[in-house]
Amino acid sequence: MFSTPVGISLLVVIALLAILFMLSSRSKFAHRIERLKQLDDYATIKRVADDAGEERERFRIVRAAAEILVTPRSRLRIHNILAKAGRFKFEDIESTSDKKVVYGFIGGGLGLLLALSGSAVWLVSIPLLFAMGFFLPDVLLYNEGIKRAQEIEKSLADSVDLLSMCVESGLSLEAAMLRVAKTQKSAVAQEFGAALSELQMGKSRNEALEDMSRRNNNPDLRRFVTGLQQVDLLGVPISSVLSEQSHEMR
Repeated sequence: MFSTPVGISLLVVIALLAILFMLSSRSKFAHRIERLKQLDDYATIKRVADDAGEERERFRIVRAAAEILVTPRSRLRIHNILAKAGRFKFEDIESTSDKKVVYGFIGGGLGLLLALSGSAVWLVSIPLLFAMGFFLPDVLLYNEGIKRAQEIEKSLADSVDLLSMCVESGLSLEAAMLRVAKTQKSAVAQEFGAALSELQMGKSRNEALEDMSRRNNNPDLRRFVTGLQQVDLLGVPISSVLSEQSHEMR
């Protein structure tokens, strides 16, 4: 016979799995997309491959749990964290949401093992370990974002040098940013590519540059963006602004 704590724990787990199984039949990828589109700030990542739905119908219990536990607003926050880590694909948001659920269940399972062992802390161990597992992917992404910020700090000057040379050779700013994005493998080059993608989706150049500055929060990058924004406001030649920016960073 199971002790009372163990019996209650098993009943909770069984009930949760039953609820998730019933909800899984209604968990459709298209529904999640429509809910996410309701957030205006989510417009920059609304492009999704048509064949992604079939892939996301696997592990339906996990999908159903992610639908319940990871709200659209939470997914927007995940998107912002991912962007700081240099990951801009929509699929990364879904995979991170799934990881939060899986890690949470693993943590809850460890708490259940404590309950089965007769530990006196079983009441707090299950929710506590579930919460630790659920937020572990967020912590890992924050750490990844910090490392990427350091990479931007190291590579910004070289990228601006190349950008300046491209503009001086006759390329437009957008064409020069594209050249840097294609020829360099740095975090700054990746940010240029992300800004160009936002331009293609209808944002103005100033808006795309402002987004790049905001998600990275780097002082040198902030000064670089401010200098480029003055080009449109004051009519200053881009080549002279980039040359001055490159000199100051060196």
